[in-house]
Amino acid sequence: MLALRLSKGATFAGLMVLAMSSPTKRALSMSDAQNAYAQLQDWYSSSTGLWQGAGWWQCANVLTTISNLAMMNDQIKDNVLAAQQTTFTSARQEDDQFIGQRFINNYYDDEGWWALGWIASYDVSGNPQYLAMAESIFADMRTTFGKTNCSRNRGGTGGIFWNRDQTYVNAVANELFFSVAAALSNRVSGKDYLNIAQQQWAWFQGSGMINSDGNINDGLTGDCRNNGDTVWSYNQGVVLGGLVELSRATRDGSHISSAHHIADAAIGLLAPAGILQEQCEQNGRTCDRDQVQFKGIFARNLMYLHRAAPSGNYASFLSNNANSILTRNTNDGKFGLRWTGPFVAPANASTHSSGMDCLIASLST
Repeated sequence: MLALRLSKGATFAGLMVLAMSSPTKRALSMSDAQNAYAQLQDWYSSSTGLWQGAGWWQCANVLTTISNLAMMNDQIKDNVLAAQQTTFTSARQEDDQFIGQRFINNYYDDEGWWALGWIASYDVSGNPQYLAMAESIFADMRTTFGKTNCSRNRGGTGGIFWNRDQTYVNAVANELFFSVAAALSNRVSGKDYLNIAQQQWAWFQGSGMINSDGNINDGLTGDCRNNGDTVWSYNQGVVLGGLVELSRATRDGSHISSAHHIADAAIGLLAPAGILQEQCEQNGRTCDRDQVQFKGIFARNLMYLHRAAPSGNYASFLSNNANSILTRNTNDGKFGLRWTGPFVAPANASTHSSGMDCLIASLST
C-alpha cells in the first residue's frame, strides 16, 4: 500500500477556505450546461463526426462529455444520441493513422480515450455496437500488455507502451488501459477484464509513477524510474475513474481510499486558491492544444469519485471551479483555458468542452 499525502504542506481544507471567498458566487443551473452544449455543437461537423478545432483524442473526450450531460438532461438526449451515431459512422474514416477504421491508430492513449468515449456512449444509449467497439479497441491495447521493458516490478507484471514504436512507458496510456479494463469488467460478463484491471493497478502502484507527494508524474525513464516530468491534471484524473470502476467490480473500499489520496494530493498541488490551474498556464504562460483539455478530465473523474463516495469538499471544489469558469472565463458563451480568469483567446472545442466537464461535474453533486 502506497503512503500518499498532500503535497508540500498544502491542505485541502485550507484551499477550500480560500476558494469560498471568490469568485463572486452565482447559481449554477442546468440551463448553463445546455447553453454550453449548444455552443459546443456549433463546432460539430456532421460530415466528419468531429468537433472543428479539437484534435483526434480530444474529440473522444468531447464525446464522453456530451454523453455524461445526456445522462442528466433529457432535453438534449436525442440530439446527443444522433451525434454519437454520426461520430461512430463517420469519424473512424478521418484519422490518416487509422488501422482498419476501428478507432485504432499508432497511439494507445488515443485508443483508450475512444474506448472510454464509446463506453460512455453505451451507458446513455444502450447501443451494443458502442460497447463492442470499446472491447475491440481494448483488445488492440492489450497486445502490448506486460511486454514493456518496465513490465515487471514489485507490484507484479503489467504495463503497456504509449505507442506502437514502443518509445515510452507513460502514465496516461497505462491509466487509460486500467480504466477501460475496469469499466468493461462492470459491463461485460464472461471475460477476464477484472483480472487485467487488478493486475494493471498492482503494477501501476509498483511502477514508481506515483511520487512521494502522492502526485503522478508523466512517466518512466528508460531504466524504469519516475522521470520527474510535469504533474498534469489529467494524469491525476483518469486513475480516479478507474479506481471507482474497480471498487464497484470488487466491492473493495480500499480503492476508493486510494482515489481520495490521489485526488486530494492533486488539488493540493494544482489548485491555487482552490481553482484548478495547469502548470503550463502559470506565470503568464499558455498551454498547447493537448494540455488545454486536461483540467476537464480531472473534473470529470472527480465527479465519478464523488458519485461513488460523496464528499462535501469535492462538491465545494467543483462548484467553485464551475462558478469561476462562468464568471471569469467566458466570452460570448465560450469557455477559455484559464478557469481562474481572465478569459484569454482563443476558445475552441477543446477549451470549451473542458470547462463543460467541470459544469457537468458540479451539477451532478
